[in-house]
Amino acid sequence: MAKNKSTIVVTNDPTVERIRRNHLNDIENIIPFVLVGLFYVGTNPDRDVALWHFRVFFISRVLHTLTYQV
Repeated sequence: MAKNKSTIVVTNDPTVERIRRNHLNDIENIIPFVLVGLFYVGTNPDRDVALWHFRVFFISRVLHTLTYQV
């Protein structure tokens, strides 16, 4: 099976690069979020306050992802 050497792969599409960087940013934030979240839960905070903090963080990450894509 012969390979076609005239095929060119384009890797500089700005839309694809923006999405790739956004996903990389989200992946980089998972480990710190889990570690800080476990530490925070380990301090035995009030349940309602803890839920409020986690929900605000989650909503801010979703909004960050959406706004970065637009």
